[in-house]
Amino acid sequence: MVIPERVNTRWMATLDDASIVEAEAILHADFRLQDSAEKQRRGTRYRLLEGPATLVHAWMRWQSLFNEAHRRRLPTHRKA
Repeated sequence: MVIPERVNTRWMATLDDASIVEAEAILHADFRLQDSAEKQRRGTRYRLLEGPATLVHAWMRWQSLFNEAHRRRLPTHRKA
């Protein structure tokens, strides 16, 4: 799946439910990798929205898809 750099409502409207779930999972995995690395690097000084632009951008892209999945009442369950 090709996910554009700028995730927007117009692009999300072109996706069916299965594609929304797939894209959300891909973006969540990307965000978690960056988030984990930043947490290790910053320790107790970690603040998501004060992190590097790439981390904040990854969070915003994932959050957009997560919100769309939630709006459509689609499952976004993950293993703990």
